[in-house]
Amino acid sequence: MELQEDILYKEQVPIDIEYHGVRYKGEAKPIHASCRDGSCTEFEIILNGEVFGMMNSTKNGWIMQGEMEQDFVDQIGDEIHLWYDTF
Repeated sequence: MELQEDILYKEQVPIDIEYHGVRYKGEAKPIHASCRDGSCTEFEIILNGEVFGMMNSTKNGWIMQGEMEQDFVDQIGDEIHLWYDTF
């Protein structure tokens, strides 16, 4: 595994978004078993000090356990994609 890929797999993705007038800051922690070819598909989401649950990237977009609005889930997913695109 290349050093850059190793960093991608171990590093937590910073999240800083605003949704319905509320600012959410935290991180998406990659689940290492889901990491391949320079990106991960499963994350534990922690925002404003609270665990929001597990989030997965699928062929049909992002999904998250629980009762989250899809627009909110998509906005978190966009932050994750932007972070991976910087490498």
